[in-house]
Amino acid sequence: MGVHGGVRPQETQLETTSHAKTMRFYHRWEYDAESVYWTMYAALLRVLPQASPKESKTSQRRLNESWKMLNNHTIPHEPQFKDFRNPLLEEDAQEIATSLLPAMEPVVQLLNDLALQVYPSYALLTPPPPYDDHLHEAMQRLILDYLIKHRDNPIPLVPGKLRPVSFGENPVTNRGTCWRASSDAHLPH
Repeated sequence: MGVHGGVRPQETQLETTSHAKTMRFYHRWEYDAESVYWTMYAALLRVLPQASPKESKTSQRRLNESWKMLNNHTIPHEPQFKDFRNPLLEEDAQEIATSLLPAMEPVVQLLNDLALQVYPSYALLTPPPPYDDHLHEAMQRLILDYLIKHRDNPIPLVPGKLRPVSFGENPVTNRGTCWRASSDAHLPH
């Protein structure tokens, strides 16, 4: 299966993992695009849609699990590193949906499609994609396609509020509540 201009590694998972551990880290263009994905994922995870502002036990648990994975991410200083966010990239659309409130269902497939572009790591694709900005373009096309398809069906949000998250012994985290949104805050649906 082609992934943002390349193909998945032609080696076993063990060989890919072993190969990845020997690679020297340097900043690559696709890391900026990956950051856009993680920013979108975090924002869509936390927004509070007007149509379904109540949490179920499952959605709250999955929100907290996902937020913990995002929160535990660090930039490594050593080559032998495991990215705690990878399980989020490996989720299928149905699993992604359990982390969001029901009214956010229209964005589930977008997140899933973007994750398929971001993962596996661009550096591990064989052969590599032909252009350094290939991931940027793939993500832009997916986002634009989503916006065009859903432009007439916005998802109204509760302005100035986010879904509260907690994990472990940490208090509820609700950064961003000072954000001032207009009364007609919404996402394209």
